[in-house]
Amino acid sequence: MEMFLEEKGAEFRPRVLEVLLGPSEAGVAVVEGRLAPWTSTDPVLDSIGAMGGSALALSISLEDVRAGRQAPALLCTVGSAARRGLPTASRATLAGIAPLSNTYVDSQVGGGFALRLVAIADGLVVRGQLPYVPGRVLLIDAAGGVSLGEYPELADLELSERGAFLRAAHPLARGLCVGVAAERGVCFASVATLADPPSFTGRGGLGARLGQAGLSAVIVEGEEPAEPLTAPQLVNALAASPHLRARGTGGTFELFEAFAARGDLPAEFGERSTYGERLSQRQSCPGCPTACRHVLKVGEGRVAGRFSGSFPLGRQLGLESAGDELELLAACNAVGVDAGEAGAVLVVLAEARRRGSSQGALLLGDLEALRAEILGLDGQGAGRGALALAQELDLDDVPRTIRGSAARPVSDLAALLGQCVSTRGNDPMRAFPFLSESGGDPARLARLVAPLELPATSFDPTDPAGKGRLVWWHENLANAVDVSGFCAFSFAGLVGDGFADLDDMSRWLAIPGLRAGGESLLAVGASLALLQRELAQRLGETPGADLPSWARETLERPGLWDEYRLLRGLEADGRVSRGAREKLGDLDLARHGQDRLPSVGPSPVVPEEPRERCSGRVTVHAGGLLAEHLGDAASYEGELPLSLGGVLRGLAGQHPGAHTWLWRGGETAVSVYRDGQRLALSDLVSNGDRLDLVVAISGG
Repeated sequence: MEMFLEEKGAEFRPRVLEVLLGPSEAGVAVVEGRLAPWTSTDPVLDSIGAMGGSALALSISLEDVRAGRQAPALLCTVGSAARRGLPTASRATLAGIAPLSNTYVDSQVGGGFALRLVAIADGLVVRGQLPYVPGRVLLIDAAGGVSLGEYPELADLELSERGAFLRAAHPLARGLCVGVAAERGVCFASVATLADPPSFTGRGGLGARLGQAGLSAVIVEGEEPAEPLTAPQLVNALAASPHLRARGTGGTFELFEAFAARGDLPAEFGERSTYGERLSQRQSCPGCPTACRHVLKVGEGRVAGRFSGSFPLGRQLGLESAGDELELLAACNAVGVDAGEAGAVLVVLAEARRRGSSQGALLLGDLEALRAEILGLDGQGAGRGALALAQELDLDDVPRTIRGSAARPVSDLAALLGQCVSTRGNDPMRAFPFLSESGGDPARLARLVAPLELPATSFDPTDPAGKGRLVWWHENLANAVDVSGFCAFSFAGLVGDGFADLDDMSRWLAIPGLRAGGESLLAVGASLALLQRELAQRLGETPGADLPSWARETLERPGLWDEYRLLRGLEADGRVSRGAREKLGDLDLARHGQDRLPSVGPSPVVPEEPRERCSGRVTVHAGGLLAEHLGDAASYEGELPLSLGGVLRGLAGQHPGAHTWLWRGGETAVSVYRDGQRLALSDLVSNGDRLDLVVAISGG
């Protein structure tokens, strides 16, 4: 065996602060803390968890489940990139067993909490339960000491107001808090930062875990952290990336354009993607040149807007106004619930009332009625999630869920498969293959994933060929990046735009104990995926969970589930095979199954440029930052037919400000669609064609 982990020596050993909550014999709330290096008696977990970050969170969770321990109230870990102060890495992993679905989930949380926590410990585990007292807060001082504070004033406040109160009470601290939904027992309550306005994370109800433990917030005291690590080459690459520049301008709302270009939304929905008239502020993480957190004005307040929050609250609920979507998002944020699950719950309620199986307002298109449902959520009925509500109302045909959580409707087959096979939740960038949707020229992207061979149509979103391969590759990398704590969006921008390959990223991330090289990143990600599947099985996941009934027929097409499970080393029912299990920690997991993949066949014949051409016109639509340079009604006029590369070169010459995106060293940063189909640079464009140009990183 060739291990991807380095030989043990003076290796890094993460420190974990374990906090125990409970009443004393006299019924008084008490709290105890213990800071110690983390170890495991299982050699594999000991090595994997020692890398820190999401690997440590998974190892702690797996040990808990193996031992039959109750799930922690809070599990938060910090990766080595954050500890080193690497730009874009000021984020922590929030993980746990989701109350909504009894599955393992993890996600990243920013807001400076990671930088405060890592000065004390690499992991925080809160266990136990306290009698409920409104406004009880766990306080952690700069030396790791723990105590309890009580702020009854929090009880009647919305989440943004709770954050403002706690910031005033603890000016130098950073923390996490929950809203009234968590305290009411809503199964999909989220966790929020204390930022203004707050950010939200913890899909699947990790906020409910904290609320059930009797805590409204966790605060970490400390001074402002040191300046981020000086890494000029990395910072320059981040600043130059066209995808990241576009993300800084349009936030995640440029995904409306991508969905419209692929036919997942009406064309008019793509027109709203910049939300420019509502923009109040752009914010960035410490040391990151990409100000991708967009704060938008909603009525008299503000909300940190994002595509994944507003998209589930719009068209499927009969709302066609960006303002209405943001109003519902603000309501979700006020009480602290996951917007994706809330949207799915409202769809079930609306259908039940349309069919007459539930009483109340009809909901669809009624903003005020929809808002009232969100604000009134508790631990019963709708508060148990879309799947449980549908089962209660005998509407099993309505919600589309994956492992008990709401799914995102997409036509891109790689994005569909990515959601379905992810065993750590379908949170954006955990499960969405960014290269399949938003990586630029397919030919260059195929070189990036080498030596894994891809069929010629792998980047056609509606063709199943190669999708299992792409999803396997992306899932491995997403796992590895989260071990470090580096921003997954920044990673996607750097590799998607050609500013770094996997070997470069391995050197920059410098994960403790991991051998250098891109293959090691893929191998550690593959090992984590297998451990996540063991955890899912121990939590009682039923065989075949990767193929939900509503998607089974699609995913069983050749090139999707069959190729993914071959590379992942899974049996037909999704269980890990013995052969794959024996390779945990082995570099060969980065190559597993590739020799048994179907041949990709001969290289496609590149269409020749036609000898006979005539003058013609191609309409070009773009949004966000690219639209600022091309205008609202751009077009290419010249001799046609012409290859897409030729059209883009011509546009770049006509619009110098757009040159960075359209044509750079023989490549392009844009994904180009015609009638919902993604084009390669060699594809021919004809007179009268309409091209949709998208610069967006999927998963927002």
